[in-house]
Amino acid sequence: MPKTIGLLIQNNICADDYLSISQALSEAGHRLCHLSACPQTTSYRLHNSHIKIDAHLHEIKLQALDGLLLFNDNPHPKIHAFVQCIANAYKPIFSLSCATPILVAAQLAHGRRLTADPQYQGMLQAAHAVYLNQAVVNDHNLYISQQSPTTLAEFLHTMLKVLHSA
Repeated sequence: MPKTIGLLIQNNICADDYLSISQALSEAGHRLCHLSACPQTTSYRLHNSHIKIDAHLHEIKLQALDGLLLFNDNPHPKIHAFVQCIANAYKPIFSLSCATPILVAAQLAHGRRLTADPQYQGMLQAAHAVYLNQAVVNDHNLYISQQSPTTLAEFLHTMLKVLHSA
C-alpha cells in the first residue's frame, strides 16, 4: 500500500542522497510531501510543492503522513516540535547520518537504539540513547537511522521494508 512520506529538506541537502531516496520511494509507489522550515527553499525546483513548516505547522495533518525523513540538522525550533508530533503519532522517522541533532533537540533520543556519524556518538550518549556502531539501526520500526552516507543503499532497503510492513 502506498505511503505518504514527509521529506524534511532545506537548501544544503546532498543532491545524490535526495535524488536516490526520492527516486526509490517514487518507484516503490510512495507519495512524497516536501516539508521546509525555510520559506525561500527551492531545492530541486520543488518550491511549489513545499509545505512551509513555520507558517503552516498547524495545517499539516499528521494523519496524512505515514513517515518522516530527516536529511540533515536543522536548528529551527518548529522543526523539533514537528518531529515530536510525528513521534507522538507513532509514525516512523528515518534519519540520515547528519540529522542526528534533530532527534536529540526534539528530545527523542532517550532510550532509543540509534546510529549516526561517529562525531555524534557523544551527543547521543549524553542524550541517553544507545549508540550502535552499525551501518543502519532499526529501533522497533519507529526510528531508523543511518551511520554514514556510504550506507545509503542499506538504509533505503530498510526504509522500504519498514514502509511495506506498516
